[in-house]
Amino acid sequence: METRKLPKWAMNVLGKDVAESEVKEGQVLSNGIFFKSAIGRTDKEYILVEKRTLAPPKYTRFPISEAKEGGAIVQCPSCSSSVRLMQGVLPREIYCISCGSHLAVGENLLVTFVQPIPAPSQPKTPERIVPEPSGPFEYKGYVLHTKSVALKGGRQQRIYFFSKHAPHSGTPCAMPEGYVVGVNNRTGLPYLKKASGATALAKIPSAPAAFCEKRDDLTLIHGIGPEYEKRLNAAGITKYEDLLKYEPDELSRIASPDNSFGNRAGRQRWKAQAKRFATEKKYAGR
Repeated sequence: METRKLPKWAMNVLGKDVAESEVKEGQVLSNGIFFKSAIGRTDKEYILVEKRTLAPPKYTRFPISEAKEGGAIVQCPSCSSSVRLMQGVLPREIYCISCGSHLAVGENLLVTFVQPIPAPSQPKTPERIVPEPSGPFEYKGYVLHTKSVALKGGRQQRIYFFSKHAPHSGTPCAMPEGYVVGVNNRTGLPYLKKASGATALAKIPSAPAAFCEKRDDLTLIHGIGPEYEKRLNAAGITKYEDLLKYEPDELSRIASPDNSFGNRAGRQRWKAQAKRFATEKKYAGR
């Protein structure tokens, strides 16, 4: 047994009955949330201390003289050390002082585990999933493209958009995981949106329900035309409330990646207009 004193909680249970200087050795047997136990040795006795959340703490003394005078010796099945029974009453439960295993000793001196010391578990190596290579995703003649745009503070955001012709910027890409294809009811142009629940498990674009999500008409906002709306939709901005989550200069860069009109969203107060439309929609019950 490693030479060390009992923990503070065990000494608090012993109180004034046992001075800390009397304890020569100590071993923590259990250190759970609802149950703690430890065993210590003085020159004259072993002391088993137990503390439970829903019961008063207690300790039990076992005079060393009883162990020396007699008692059978059994072997701990966990660490193979010898343990002398300090009381002759069988069957009974004991603790191995060397490893702390909770043991049960039958009338025939058969030793079994009550609470073995668990072996350290080996961490599982996460299984690496290698995605299958795929080419650019295409929907009804429109090829999916992606590019990164700079937002306020230098933060980069990746956007996706469909195009029938080679755009000025952006590269063809595969369908990103967790997205489905939507179709603008007014323009008929496809766009990507995040999937959720059963929609994420559906095959794309074979599930018509994936295209039925109602979106707000962003072109009602002064300064947003069909082309700007398409780019905003591709970035996941499909409702008036979505516009309120971005800064004006971020919205300007998403709608016009080449920044040809500067901070147009700020000058034309897109967010103020979106807030007004969102409020009207709320009270209209749409």
